Amino acid sequence: PLNVMDVTSSEFAEIYLEGNPRTASELCLPILVHGRVYWLLNIEDSKRSSFAAEELLALHNVVNEVQLVLERATQHQINSELLARTRDAVIQTDFGGKIRQVNPATERLLGYAQREMVDRSLAAFFNNPDQARRILESDYVPSDEVKLIHQDGAEVSVLFSGTSLPPE
Repeated sequence: PLNVMDVTSSEFAEIYLEGNPRTASELCLPILVHGRVYWLLNIEDSKRSSFAAEELLALHNVVNEVQLVLERATQHQINSELLARTRDAVIQTDFGGKIRQVNPATERLLGYAQREMVDRSLAAFFNNPDQARRILESDYVPSDEVKLIHQDGAEVSVLFSGTSLPPE
């Protein structure tokens, strides 16, 4: 953080750009995402030395929380783009086997729109209920050929693999 207690001091005379003529002190906190500065929180005050240590700490804590939210949002966006662009069919389920998300490749493979698959059991798309149960009860599924059911009723042979991700 940069805490300028007096914007008119000689220390900042050559670099300070006046935006508001009433500004006497200024605080600038960088907002980082994955170690890079993406935004700046800039706070100006009409009094000199107006930012107390407690305020600096509180603002620093707020910025840290904002950074975490932005990092998670950025990571979510990246993951969403990866899911959307991969050519392999990807089906995300919860721990009970209920479908939470599918990608466009899955929609093309099985003929269902995502909205038709979400909240249904993955087992409903298997031709063999025993195979579906075995797969859904496993933490890790090595590549195994299975037959899924296309929207038109046809069998679709796929090489199926899966893994459980940590809950967090």
